[in-house]
Amino acid sequence: SITMEPETCSLCDLPLTDVNVATLECKDKFHFLCAFDYMKCSSKCPKCNTIIIQDDSNYRDKLHEYMNAGNLNKVIEITEIWEPDNDDGQEDDALVESIAKGHIEIVKYLIDNFQQVFISEGIYFSSAASSGSLKLVIYLLDKYDGKDYYPDIVDCAAQKNYPHIIQYLLDQDLISVRDLIKPFIRVRAADD
Repeated sequence: SITMEPETCSLCDLPLTDVNVATLECKDKFHFLCAFDYMKCSSKCPKCNTIIIQDDSNYRDKLHEYMNAGNLNKVIEITEIWEPDNDDGQEDDALVESIAKGHIEIVKYLIDNFQQVFISEGIYFSSAASSGSLKLVIYLLDKYDGKDYYPDIVDCAAQKNYPHIIQYLLDQDLISVRDLIKPFIRVRAADD
């Protein structure tokens, strides 16, 4: 007959009992006090290195940190254990920052997987045009109806000197040359 060794806490190497056992999100088990002390100075499981975060604000902070750094793997890791909710608009702010930095893979991952969370379409188009990333502009135009935002895209691309974005809109017949000169016609008419 095979005798099973009792499961031990990998922090103190003492056997685990059914009492005072902490099971982390990754399913690894430790003595409650061992885990509590360890988690004061680390946000990762000491056994498997999975990120373990104690509350929503920590998840949000880590998600935003990884988005800002352009670290897609860490963004995926966080969103596998915590789903962004955007109740206060912070996720939209972080997404706009990722768009502005041209982190296309992070933007695509988040919008494709959590589209209901991210709702500020207009600012996405402006930020994408301001970043100079034609790939992001094209992705957003494919994902959302950007018709109402063409003037904003043109304006931001022109301000940042990204004619390739304006040229794309022209080539796709999304805007016309007349659309481009309308603001100047209005200004001239007002001057007369």
